[in-house]
Amino acid sequence: MSWNGNTVAFNTPIEILSFGRGFWGNGTPILNAEGDGFFGSGEVHGVIRLPGDFTSISFTHTSESRHGFTVGVLGPAGPEPPVGVPEPGTLLLLGSGLVGLARFAWGYRKS
Repeated sequence: MSWNGNTVAFNTPIEILSFGRGFWGNGTPILNAEGDGFFGSGEVHGVIRLPGDFTSISFTHTSESRHGFTVGVLGPAGPEPPVGVPEPGTLLLLGSGLVGLARFAWGYRKS
């Protein structure tokens, strides 16, 4: 997030995970009494978390006509994808390679 000296409130409780110096300076976010927003002194740069599942989020603010923030998700959105190669396929590939190697060796011995 990047907010310049204003107050912001979301439609859900938030957690301030980190903040620090950004390109245009630094500021400190202070969580509001409701826990759904913050006010900042200076140019606030940091990471906030909105716990829960959402199809949309909204916020209100008191100043500045532009803000920068990125929305992301934690973890996969669906069931875990399968990991690794199935064992029967691995054994088939290994077996085919050994048969090919044996045929090559047998043909080389005959010549």
